Amino acid sequence: NKGEIIPRNNTGCTLKTADFFNSHSVFSLNEADRVLAPAGGRSGTVERLKYHLKAGRLKLVARGVYAVVPPGVPVKGFQPDPFLVATAVRPDGVFSYHSALELLGVAHSAWTRYTLYVEKRRRPLRLNSTDIRFLEHPGPLRTEPCRKLGLRKVEYRGKLLQTTGPERTLIEGFRRLTEVGGLQELVNSASGF
Repeated sequence: NKGEIIPRNNTGCTLKTADFFNSHSVFSLNEADRVLAPAGGRSGTVERLKYHLKAGRLKLVARGVYAVVPPGVPVKGFQPDPFLVATAVRPDGVFSYHSALELLGVAHSAWTRYTLYVEKRRRPLRLNSTDIRFLEHPGPLRTEPCRKLGLRKVEYRGKLLQTTGPERTLIEGFRRLTEVGGLQELVNSASGF
């Protein structure tokens, strides 16, 4: 019917901003626009997010990517989760190398470099002392059917993230040891498989 408001989040109702923030600690503008479905459309979403940025409830992490700042934490010192940031920036990404070891639960040590394969490479994203690198899939695996070879979905903080599986992570790690933290890190981590 003419004049009828139809929410765009496919649930039949709009979601309150606070509820959205509670369930999405890191999100993209596209995701917020799709789920919040404000009366003003995309410009209404942008205005709502600008309000929360000024209030210190949100932090702009990258163009079109926001992180919810926990209460009592200063915006300037807040470090959002790099896995969730990378997923918000490139939802189609596949975590690889040391990031895959971490998601698979076998990483021997913590690292401040996160890597994921994406269809089209983009420049790295720097979050304080953390780097997120977006790499092209390895040459032989760039075609659509091969790209999915040896992948797993892993639940991480309420989201399903795609990562290379144990076998592919091990093979690619030996191929590029600097991306997994060196031979010792790879061997120690692989013993967890």
